[in-house]
Amino acid sequence: MQHDRQLRHLVLGLLQGIGMILLSGAVLLALVCVLVVMQGQRDDTRAAGAAIVLPADNQSQPTRAMLDHAIDLYRRGYTARLIIAGADTATQHYVQTQGLPDKAVLLDRQGSSMWEHVQNIAALTRTDGVSSVLLVGDAVQMLRALKMSHDLGLDSHASPLRAPGGLAEIRAVIQESLGYLLYVFARR
Repeated sequence: MQHDRQLRHLVLGLLQGIGMILLSGAVLLALVCVLVVMQGQRDDTRAAGAAIVLPADNQSQPTRAMLDHAIDLYRRGYTARLIIAGADTATQHYVQTQGLPDKAVLLDRQGSSMWEHVQNIAALTRTDGVSSVLLVGDAVQMLRALKMSHDLGLDSHASPLRAPGGLAEIRAVIQESLGYLLYVFARR
């Protein structure tokens, strides 16, 4: 009888502990989701040495909207150079047809994840003498991209594209929040 009561108490304590861990994880995820949304709504566009065009979520290259936004920043004098992460031949051709001088565009074709692209771009900016950058990407990417770039010593600022809204945005916010937590805890 005493043994059954101890076992029941042990199991109950274990279940409570697991419940607290799950609740803490859910609260942490919710807080990061709020931070992702808040950062995505903050446009900190300013003059910078380069605009970094990030690959779109779940894609290996930037979207045309991102490229157009970065080209607009270049034309309006916010930046003298574009560095495009995940650029493929079609991306390169599109940018060339927009009338930008070849020396104003650098392409990063080396990375396969945002972390790899940001590492490559940090190296490119140091080699090129760029001291500050504008990050151009989806609004939901900004928190993680800023964290990564700051961790690598870049003076970076967000110039996000607005999120589309609806269920797709909710899913993207959750995925990006998980990606942010993965980066913070595992550097991936």
